[in-house]
Amino acid sequence: MARSPWRAIGALAVFMAAPSVPAIAEPVNPTRVLRAERAGVSPELWSMLAESRPFDSRLVFEIPNDLDQVRGKQRIVFDQAASADEALQTFESPLAMPAPIANFDGLNQRDQADVSGFQVSPPDTVGDVGPDHYVECVNLACRIYSKLGVPAGGAFTISSLFASLGGECNLTNDGDPIVLYDPLADRWLLSQFAVTNRPPSHECVAISQTPDPTGAWYLYDFVIPDNYFNDYPKLGVWPDGYYMTAPLFEGPVFGQGVFVLERQKMLAGDPAAAMLFFDLALSLPNTQRILPADLDGPAPPAGTPNYLATLTATEFGDIQDGIRLFEVQTDWTNPGASTLGEIPFAGGSLAVAAYDPTLTEVSGTCSGSIAFTNRDDIEQPAPANCGHRVDSLSNRPMHRLAYRNFDTYESLVFTHTVDANATPPTATSGHLAAPRYYELRRSLPGGGWAVQEQATYAPDAVHRFMGSAAMDAEGNLAVGYSVSSTSVSPGVRYAGRLAGDPPGGLSQGEAALVAGNASQTSTGSRWGDYSALSVDPADDCTFWYSQQYYATPNPAGCSTTACWKTRIGSFMFPGCTSPTQTGTLSGTVTDLNTAAAIPGALVQTTNGYTAFTDGAGSYAIDVPAGNYSAYATKTGYTASPAAAVAVTAAQTTTQNFALTNGGIAGVVVNAVSLAAIPGARVEISNGTVVTTNGSGAYSVRLPAGSYGVAVSAAGFYGGALAGVAVGTSGSANGDVSLQPAPVLTVTSTVLDDWHGGNGNGGVDADECVRLSLTLTNSGAINATAVSATLSTSAPHVTVTAAGSAYPNLNSGGGSGANLTPFEISTGPGFVAGLPIAFTLNVTTGTGSLAIPVTVQTAGGTATPFAAQGPVAIPDNNATGAALAVNVAGFTSTLSKVVVKTRITHTYSGDLFLRLVGPDGAMATLAFQTGGAGAGYGSGSCPTPTFTVFDDAAATPIYAGAAPFNGSFQPQQTLSVFAGKSGGGVNGAWQFQAIDLGPADVGSIECVELWLNGTLAGGSCSGLFRDDF
Repeated sequence: MARSPWRAIGALAVFMAAPSVPAIAEPVNPTRVLRAERAGVSPELWSMLAESRPFDSRLVFEIPNDLDQVRGKQRIVFDQAASADEALQTFESPLAMPAPIANFDGLNQRDQADVSGFQVSPPDTVGDVGPDHYVECVNLACRIYSKLGVPAGGAFTISSLFASLGGECNLTNDGDPIVLYDPLADRWLLSQFAVTNRPPSHECVAISQTPDPTGAWYLYDFVIPDNYFNDYPKLGVWPDGYYMTAPLFEGPVFGQGVFVLERQKMLAGDPAAAMLFFDLALSLPNTQRILPADLDGPAPPAGTPNYLATLTATEFGDIQDGIRLFEVQTDWTNPGASTLGEIPFAGGSLAVAAYDPTLTEVSGTCSGSIAFTNRDDIEQPAPANCGHRVDSLSNRPMHRLAYRNFDTYESLVFTHTVDANATPPTATSGHLAAPRYYELRRSLPGGGWAVQEQATYAPDAVHRFMGSAAMDAEGNLAVGYSVSSTSVSPGVRYAGRLAGDPPGGLSQGEAALVAGNASQTSTGSRWGDYSALSVDPADDCTFWYSQQYYATPNPAGCSTTACWKTRIGSFMFPGCTSPTQTGTLSGTVTDLNTAAAIPGALVQTTNGYTAFTDGAGSYAIDVPAGNYSAYATKTGYTASPAAAVAVTAAQTTTQNFALTNGGIAGVVVNAVSLAAIPGARVEISNGTVVTTNGSGAYSVRLPAGSYGVAVSAAGFYGGALAGVAVGTSGSANGDVSLQPAPVLTVTSTVLDDWHGGNGNGGVDADECVRLSLTLTNSGAINATAVSATLSTSAPHVTVTAAGSAYPNLNSGGGSGANLTPFEISTGPGFVAGLPIAFTLNVTTGTGSLAIPVTVQTAGGTATPFAAQGPVAIPDNNATGAALAVNVAGFTSTLSKVVVKTRITHTYSGDLFLRLVGPDGAMATLAFQTGGAGAGYGSGSCPTPTFTVFDDAAATPIYAGAAPFNGSFQPQQTLSVFAGKSGGGVNGAWQFQAIDLGPADVGSIECVELWLNGTLAGGSCSGLFRDDF
């Protein structure tokens, strides 16, 4: 294959901490309100299940687990003694946990490789259960099972589900999957991110059209704003939205993002579904690993906010060990008024019993020369050795934050891994991974959150880690997890407690879902990343769990050191019955004006129970007995008034709805010739977009209200209507006439920096520069009375003379420059090296338009600094190799960096390349790009044919082919280094090459850095040196 795209497998396992992170003093509003970039519908899934495809059996793509530097920030572990665990379970538990009911193998390494073409580690195991199915996903593949374990077809990739949508969600299959069953709507949610070709990153979300996950799905491609990489996303179902949290990398700052997806519209397949984005990197710097609440059982009381939770620990500089809780109140009527606020507690968090999240925090070598890092903390039996230890991910709360409404109180349940051994750890001993679980409660209505139950379960010397927790309808609690030790092979177990058990422990002991009999002997240390314990909505009592394990024989055809399997199983506490008594709300939805049935109408209660009408306009919802407010809506109709309904247990309550609508209809014509304009784009202010037909006509059905209409067409100025009144029947007039427009483009840019700059032909700091911009008219009508205004939002750039007239520009190619020069000035803080973006707002006698303009900047002459190898790149080793390039005597401010390299290697797709500056700032140059191609560049150092990484290159590195001779855009922009000076430039720059695959070797042969400084333009006083 031409290239091996980045398999973004699992999370960048980074835990950033800062002492005493401040709380959100006041609730914050969304940073952005966005819509899906693409939306569509898949074919029925059963018809498109993929067949096996060839894969490279020697490769296991991994994200290294010790990437503790992001944008130059270091992982911080404060010099403080580890906390002794104050909730360690001290009593012996009986072996009273119920045995598994269902117990079968799920996806394995070979299953996913057959459909994705890649082997991956870790699997990121996740799944959920519905009334009739269990859906499991791992990195790069999913599969649907009956509750007896019978597959409902083959494995499939999430990207294949998006084939009809196109775009990044179809092009890339990058992992970090989430599966959720929506119990309020009887629908399924699948998601994964698409980050190979970032920026921007994408979150790909699919919602099943029916309760059957083998049917068709609504598809949504949401773009993550501000060039952030939304690593390790976690989602939760809530009545007013699908809530998502993710650590944010690579954007303006580093931190946590919270997203809310418009559930109601997504369930209906509405392409106008919105996404709210709260950028907490600004209000909560360095805070990450937040979980959103995910609903089990009955709906929360109407209007309940979604809850978010994260951990605090004294080992990472926090005041106390605790849980920070947040509330998100979403308002889809006025999305910008939605809020995210923190629930205040003394000490900055809800205090919990002391715990130690650090586990080993020791790195070194064992058995003479085998390296391990401080994240490799779980031992395995032979043939694994200490170099094969795996990561417990003890620095975060684990999926899910399970919410349950018990009528008189509500609860949140989750778990995380801690060190149950207070002995200071060494390279080989003194640590014991164990699950710490919590039940938080809040009385209803109006109570405050408190810790109801907590304990650390460590009954013996076996590691228990990578857990997931949930609670059934009776309040019984269970935790599932991985187990391993030097004598116990990696397997899957679960433990639990009954609602009436004494506090402080999993009193029912544990049971095995599956005992492993093999070990993971790859050196990448990756395990799980997460797992999923859920509760069956059919009885609200049966727990279902999915987790990774190892057993022989390996999956057929898998011969690597990471031939993982997954296990799916269920269990139920004896005597559990759901206390919830249900009834049925049913009826029809019709058009009031025509009495016709309305298929596909949404019927919803105010606390989120949802159904859709069938082809006859009928619906039915099973809901807990009680009083509800219900309404019906359909795109193009006015939502019905809310109706008060009382649902009785085991009875059917009938509630019919009749909807009204009106519309806008019109014709779009040429204002001069009155000819119809086919293909014009008509956008209604509610987001509806239609196109005029061959006669220039359009029509759209709308709820009653007042609307704006915006119309655009090639070769015409835009037209608009404001305040179009739509009633409950008929159509309002929407005729629009468009003025023919000249087609103007900027065909020449002349920069004059002799009159207030240094005369080098480019823009530098502290300069005054004149611009001459030539406009050319390729349209069919003349442009007369032409004038223009220049503007920019670029930092440290001011347009000091913004307006100018232009000569008349005849049709068919007439051109002319501004009659008065535009003038711009730059401040001392301006950093040259990248183009400046301007907008030229042009007005003519018949209309106006905006034209984007870019102006090149200078940045001084590039200075080269070189380093000669070779430096051997260790095979399949997360530490990698580095070649230091020493920079000295650079006295300017850095404006641009270009990297040139020559690397010999027999498999380019193994390599992760990055540049790290003297102050720790870094940029990823390439990530597992080039497939089986050989290295980067060609020839011999010191004068080879280089691979050149340059932000100004036309081709992204991921779009190239090994050996990448020529210039390419790096994976991440090198502008992260711009503006640095002194110790941020002078010193040792590290060019790092990390080999993430087996069986191939190579060397860094040589590296060159070309650094541009920022030139001062001289005295920019606002006066131009001129000859007049």
